[in-house]
Amino acid sequence: MCTSPVPHPAAHLVARFFLGVLIALFFLLSGCSAEEPTAPPPPLVRTVAVAPGGTTAESFSGVTRAAVESRVAFQVGGVVSDVAVEIGDRVRRGSLVAWLDPADLTLQAQQARSGLQQAESQARLAGAGYDRVRQLYEQGVVPVSQYDAARTRLETVQAGATAARDQVALAERRLGYARLMAPVNGAIAEVLVEAGELVAPGQPVALVTTQGSPMEVTVSVPENAVTGLRAGDVATVALTAFPDVLFDGRVAEVGVSAGRGATTFPVVVRLNSANSTRAVMPLRTSALALL
Repeated sequence: MCTSPVPHPAAHLVARFFLGVLIALFFLLSGCSAEEPTAPPPPLVRTVAVAPGGTTAESFSGVTRAAVESRVAFQVGGVVSDVAVEIGDRVRRGSLVAWLDPADLTLQAQQARSGLQQAESQARLAGAGYDRVRQLYEQGVVPVSQYDAARTRLETVQAGATAARDQVALAERRLGYARLMAPVNGAIAEVLVEAGELVAPGQPVALVTTQGSPMEVTVSVPENAVTGLRAGDVATVALTAFPDVLFDGRVAEVGVSAGRGATTFPVVVRLNSANSTRAVMPLRTSALALL
């Protein structure tokens, strides 16, 4: 009579141990495989490609701007009282952009008017004195030297009165310069100062783009790629603001020297006017140019 060998109790424990390990490995591997790889973040800046005819196109990143822009500034210095515009605002020629605290300029204008009053008073006295001396001279009572002296004094004070009038006109004009107006119809691309800031004459306050101005993209092209570019080459531009639209353009300018401390050359791509008017084109948006 044959009997089956009875498994040792330790064998059951070992088998259960390895079975548990295999199950743990199975779930661990299946969990790892289910994990999807993390996609890299999308680029913040898109590129614009410009391609010379018949050559392989390369893409270069850049920023859009209007072809005609004006940096508006006060002609006098002072403290900015307020800024009347924000980025993106549409402006008309002559509309208010910002103004300065007029206190100092108003005082200067008042001083100029006071100086004019004094000069005109002196001119009236000199005129009356000249008339008396002239009459006496014609009667032969006073010598010619006294007559000449009276005439010279009159001419001097009259010149002083003329200069005082010019000072008044200048002071009033400077007072008018405290209000900064838009020079053209267009839009505000940048605001460069804030209320309460002290500005110098000629310091840019805002950047105004001219209405109807074509859009441009300025890109930096390395030396090995810029040699094949010429003004008039066809280019294609993609804007981050319009991810599904490609815009036609042409190379408008090719830089002849690299920027300071850089090895790239500036290249300006101008979008066709038909493209620029098909939508409200954003300024200072990232772009890709295919050249």
